[in-house]
Amino acid sequence: MNTRFQKIQNATFIFILVSVTLAFLWILRDYTMPIFWATVLAIVFSPLNEKIKKALKGKSALAAFLTLSIIVSMIIIPSSILGALFIKELSYLYELGTEQYPNSIDLSHLSQSLQEKLHISSDLDALKDKAVASIKSYADNISNFAFGVGKTSLDFVFKFAVMLYILFFFLKDGQKWVKRVMEIMPLGAKKENYLLRKFSAMVRAVFKGSFAIALVQGSLGGLLFWIVGIPSPIVWAALMMLLAFVPAIGPALIWAPAALILFFLGDTAGALVILLGGVFLIGTVDNLLRPYLLGRGTDMPDLLIFLSVLGAISIFGMAGVVIGPVLSALFLAVWELFEKEFKDDLKHWG
Repeated sequence: MNTRFQKIQNATFIFILVSVTLAFLWILRDYTMPIFWATVLAIVFSPLNEKIKKALKGKSALAAFLTLSIIVSMIIIPSSILGALFIKELSYLYELGTEQYPNSIDLSHLSQSLQEKLHISSDLDALKDKAVASIKSYADNISNFAFGVGKTSLDFVFKFAVMLYILFFFLKDGQKWVKRVMEIMPLGAKKENYLLRKFSAMVRAVFKGSFAIALVQGSLGGLLFWIVGIPSPIVWAALMMLLAFVPAIGPALIWAPAALILFFLGDTAGALVILLGGVFLIGTVDNLLRPYLLGRGTDMPDLLIFLSVLGAISIFGMAGVVIGPVLSALFLAVWELFEKEFKDDLKHWG
């Protein structure tokens, strides 16, 4: 009877524990992204924070403040400058598209060029209307996307401030909290340390690798656009940086249509510059750096990284560029632990 009552007590306690935990997570649901990005930045910059804390003889609060100041200087200030340039050039591009663009292109010449290059014979006016509609539709889609990316709001500013506040305490007390959680979890120290190492290594590799690749590819794309004289190269560079988080095909969604439009407008030299630069410069960066910075640091197949990034972006947005590969790494790590734990049983019953 006593054993049965203890089972009832344990079941009741587990029910209360799970219920309270779910309720706590529910009230935090609107701040999932600030907590997530604070966690990512804390993991990435924890080695720097530890060095600063060691230099300050264990003053964790001051070390966390200095590390946070460095993060703000490295990320916030440059992002603000680039954001201001982005909005300025975006305004110019929008004005150019709505006022000057329709009057700056000889639509008849464009239609004739299309007929000659595609070797088709059709009504000139109909072809002109289709060409103009296609170009304007593509420009409108890019413009709407750009405005959506560049838009700031009070909610964003508030959540960003919350993220910095959380990040300070993660830097200050994060190791204590992680140690406490590992003491509570019933997996065992060996498994917990293995999963923690995997998680931390993956976060650092994805954050550093993906952002480095995006920066290089976006900069190269913007430089190519500037060389051929495409208006507002900073806008297109920023868009290519964002799309670069999608492996293999990301920046091509910008430079490939640009090369095609230049070709149809008669600027064959400019089209070739964009095409060759996109394939041999931007594409080479993706093919060489991504496996080196991501796959090598995490022992993950390139295909798995590609699929996990695409899938996570569709669910979590831009945070998916980190969430996807990290979840994939944990997926592999858990199954590796399972294989090691039940190695003899698998061999016997397999």
